[in-house]
Amino acid sequence: MKKIPYGITDFRELRNGDYYYVDKTGFIEALLNMDYPAIFRPEGMGKSLFASTLKYYLDYKYEDEFNFLFEGTYIGEYPEVWQNSLAVLSLDFSELTSDPKEFREDFDAFIYRKFEEFIVENDIESFEMPGYYECAGFMMDFFEELRGNIDYNIFVIIENVDSFAIEMYKKDPEALAGFLNYDIVQFFDALDYLAYGGIEAVVNIFVTGVTPLVMHQKLTDISLEGELHNMLGFTTIELKLAADAVAPENVDVNQAMLDMVTLYKGHRFSLSDPQPDWDQREELDEELETELRSLIEFSAERENHLFNPAMTLWYLKALAETGVPPKRLIDPRLRSYAKIKEVALIKMRDKLDHKALLSSVVQGYLEEAVVSESFSSYTFTEDDFLSFMFYMGYLTILRTDDDGVSTMMIPNSALTGEFRSKLRGRK
Repeated sequence: MKKIPYGITDFRELRNGDYYYVDKTGFIEALLNMDYPAIFRPEGMGKSLFASTLKYYLDYKYEDEFNFLFEGTYIGEYPEVWQNSLAVLSLDFSELTSDPKEFREDFDAFIYRKFEEFIVENDIESFEMPGYYECAGFMMDFFEELRGNIDYNIFVIIENVDSFAIEMYKKDPEALAGFLNYDIVQFFDALDYLAYGGIEAVVNIFVTGVTPLVMHQKLTDISLEGELHNMLGFTTIELKLAADAVAPENVDVNQAMLDMVTLYKGHRFSLSDPQPDWDQREELDEELETELRSLIEFSAERENHLFNPAMTLWYLKALAETGVPPKRLIDPRLRSYAKIKEVALIKMRDKLDHKALLSSVVQGYLEEAVVSESFSSYTFTEDDFLSFMFYMGYLTILRTDDDGVSTMMIPNSALTGEFRSKLRGRK
C-alpha cells in the first residue's frame, strides 16, 4: 500500500517517500514546446507539485537521480532532449508582500535574493553580484556577468505569480495597477530580452498562479486549452487508481469513489471539450463505471470534469486514519476556500450588484459569462466577476457556445455547502 501524498508538493520528497504518484509527466513535452506557458488554476490543483516535477526533470544537478525519480513515469520511459540539460531558477511570488507601501522595495530585494541563492545552489565561484537593487537593470547585469561563469542556459519557473496581487487588490487596486504596469512589466520585459535579445541566457519561462491578474503580453496562457485540461487535477480514472493504491483494507474504495464524485467532482477549465475521462486510462470495472456514470447522468457535460487533488486526498487521508470521512469536507489548508466571503465580496468599481449575483449562484442558478483572460485593476464587469470566481475555483464551466459564452455553476456539493455556510456568517 502506497502512502497518501497529502500535502506533498516536492517531487523528490514524494518519490523518496514511497508516496503514490499520479503521473502528469506526459504533459511536459507539450509544455516545453511553447513560449512562456502560463497556467492558472485554483488552490490545491497540483501546480506546485507539477512545477517541482519540471524542475527535477530539467535541472542538470539532478541528472544522477533521473532514473530513480522518474522510474515508471511517461517521461522516464520517453525522455526528451531537455532532460537535465538546464539550470533552473525558481521564483515563488507568494514570498512577496501585498503591502502597497513596501512592495516596490520588497520586489527588488526579492529578485536580488533569489538570484544570489541561484549562484550558491549552482556553486558558481568568483561571481560578483551587481551592487544595486533596481530589478530590470540588475537582471541585465546579472546575466551578462553570468554568461562566462556557467555552462548551462536558464529555465525560469515562477510560482504563485498573482499571490500578492489578489491580496493587494482588496487593499488598493490603484496601487496594484501601478506595480503591474511598471515593476512587473519591466521584470517580464527583461526576461524576454534575456531569452531573445543579445544575451540569450534564458531559454523559457513557466508561470503558475490562481488568476490572470498578473499577465504579460509575451505569456502564453494555456489555462483554457482542452489539450492540456488534465495537466493539473485528478480525472475520475486517476482518482480511482490512487484510491486503490492508498486505501487500507477496511475502506470500501467503490463507496468512497461514489461519495467523492458527489462531493468533489465538477471542475472544468477548458472552453473546448476535453477528451472524456473514461477513455484515457485503463478501464474501470464495469459495475463501478456504471455507478459512477449514474451519479453524473444528470449532466453528461460534467462527465469529464476534474477533482481537486487536495480535497480528495484530504478525504482519503481521513478514511485511512479513522475509517470515516472528514467532518469538514473542504481541506482547511486551502486558504482561498476559507476566505470565500472575503474574496467573493470584493467591492467592484462599476457598482456591480455582486451580492445579488452571488445569491443567484448559491441558489444553484446557472450563470453565463465570457471568461476574461486578463483583468483590469480598475473595473470589474459582471463577466470579470464571474471569471474571477471561476479562476478561484468557486465556479466551473459547464459548456461554452459558439459565441464564446460559457455557462457556469458551483462545481460540487461540498463547495455549495461551504458557500452557504460562509455567506450566512458561520465560521
